[in-house]
Amino acid sequence: MIGNDSSTCRCGTDLGNVTLTPPRGLKLKAACRLRIWQTDRFVEIPKSRPVNLDRYDSRGNSNDGDYYFYGHLRIAGVIRFQPSDGGEVFFLPSAPVEMPKSTIEPSFRIFTLVPEGPASKYSIDKRVRAMECAEAQAEIVVREVLVIVNDSEAAGAYPIGIDLLRISPYKPCKRP
Repeated sequence: MIGNDSSTCRCGTDLGNVTLTPPRGLKLKAACRLRIWQTDRFVEIPKSRPVNLDRYDSRGNSNDGDYYFYGHLRIAGVIRFQPSDGGEVFFLPSAPVEMPKSTIEPSFRIFTLVPEGPASKYSIDKRVRAMECAEAQAEIVVREVLVIVNDSEAAGAYPIGIDLLRISPYKPCKRP
């Protein structure tokens, strides 16, 4: 999922020149397709060039890339079923994920979950789908997560390895 061309990924010893402070409980396993904004376009960052992903540049720009984390991140929050162009099942942490302020911090404010078939582990059944927007209180453990940082609709955090510890019955979404 990180990329078809492993030559664009930094992992193992190649991560030595990548500065990125992950959320507490996770470790960076790979950084792929790293790009930096220069003048009017993104330019690929060579593997040999050190890169600090914790900071924005002097113009407020961040680097683009795909980041793969692993570990143990336990979070309480809300699972929301709400079909959209960006997905249909999301996890919204009830408290901010514990991590330093960085260019990837906004990606950990909402997770896009991928249901696994009609009998998904998130209990998305016909009754829930009929609500169009439904929420359930839940607690999860994220063991692996892909974070895509760019300005496309695909940007965001996608847990690959996830354990559902508890989930309440779904209720219609609260409308503001």
